[in-house]
Amino acid sequence: MFEDLDKTIEKILGDSDKPELKAAHVSFITPDKNLPLNKATVDLFLYEVKENRELRDPTPIVEKIGTSFVHREPPLRVDCSYIVTTWSDPNATGEARVTEEHRLLAKALLWLSRFPTIPADKLQGSLANQLYPTPAMVAQTDPNKNGVWLICALKD
Repeated sequence: MFEDLDKTIEKILGDSDKPELKAAHVSFITPDKNLPLNKATVDLFLYEVKENRELRDPTPIVEKIGTSFVHREPPLRVDCSYIVTTWSDPNATGEARVTEEHRLLAKALLWLSRFPTIPADKLQGSLANQLYPTPAMVAQTDPNKNGVWLICALKD
């Protein structure tokens, strides 16, 4: 399931109308100073997975197959939270590097925020043909976590 979610996110970013974002490498490894880079990269680190009990439907799914009925458990609904970081071309240095990383991060967040639900044509592998639409939220704060949040308006 998670590898299909990664492929889905990679497809969404790869279908961007922004050439800089479309050309960037998409990675899902832990971001650190040893991140292997050979070009600008958008890194999405999956840091939390938890069941979404609000979307949970405890009612079994009943499907008619031939003359009999098959009962299946409803699908597990989980929230997957990613830390999104961007890394510039390794040849960039100093202020130019930071500027490129911030520009790429803004483009990634703006592009991802266009999708309140993941379009069916972007869903990959086991996520295709979902019973329910797959919601997506970008840059949402969690009131149950401590932290400092910078809220700003991004313009394209």
